[in-house]
Amino acid sequence: MKTLQLLDMTVAVFDQDALCSQFDTLNNYEPHLTPILEKIIQPDFNIVDAGCHLGFHTARFSRLVPDGVVYAFDINEEALDLLEHTIKNNKLTNVKVYRKGLSRVSKKIKYRKNIHPDQNSLYESYSKTFTGEAEAELVTLDELNLGKVHLLKLDVEGSELDILKGSQALI
Repeated sequence: MKTLQLLDMTVAVFDQDALCSQFDTLNNYEPHLTPILEKIIQPDFNIVDAGCHLGFHTARFSRLVPDGVVYAFDINEEALDLLEHTIKNNKLTNVKVYRKGLSRVSKKIKYRKNIHPDQNSLYESYSKTFTGEAEAELVTLDELNLGKVHLLKLDVEGSELDILKGSQALI
């Protein structure tokens, strides 16, 4: 594990991750989205971050919604351990981490772990360079009864439609 400065936060990242190496020079993640998100997100928003991975967006959302809650979901245990480190280091008290994936139905599954930890997927076509299998629990957003959610951020390597189908009541 190493840490990087990302905007006004210290973020824990994998030592060997091509995606993370760009932050050493950019000091931002998906900088084209930051100004858009800052315009639309209100301080009392509740946000679901599905496929939160290391939590770059989760941490940013947390700072933007001091009166709201950020619900962070992922199936990558190693990435979630780093996210927990980021949450603790930055005192992000409004983040709830779920070590689960989201889908249209609740179930336990096996998935292919990718050599690139940001590209794990439930679908074979998304994980061509895999290192093995892992197990995960999937749940629907509807069964969690999160209350009002103002924004869904979905970055789940092909499972976006399944998540929406499991969020009919929420939407």
